[in-house]
Amino acid sequence: MQADSFPTSSSDQSILDLENVDLDPLTEALRDTCIKDKWSHLIKSGTDVSWLLSRLVLPSLTNLLAATSLKSKVIGPLGWGEAQAMVSGLSGEQLEKWKDATWKAVEIDDWTGLIQLGMYPLDYSLVCRV
Repeated sequence: MQADSFPTSSSDQSILDLENVDLDPLTEALRDTCIKDKWSHLIKSGTDVSWLLSRLVLPSLTNLLAATSLKSKVIGPLGWGEAQAMVSGLSGEQLEKWKDATWKAVEIDDWTGLIQLGMYPLDYSLVCRV
């Protein structure tokens, strides 16, 4: 995927319904990844959110989403370069939403917002509503 294919305006955003999706296995896998990669420590130590998203959160999230029943509704896993391109294209408001959703996932164990943000409909519209 090329960097210019990532949406940058809020009008390009949509949300996928998670109501009929069993999130337990995905949440558990995300929680395990978070612990293994020390996301909480990185957040508390003030690690740059752009680095955290492009190096850890997005690659892990998209890889795990692609291994679920949602795989037909999301693009495949993002590598570091693709994740960096996506993060670079986010507006300040979008970046804040990712930061808030990551914090909620890590600190209060609420993974729904992060999962929704990481899902891409087939038309590549980025989900950025929590």
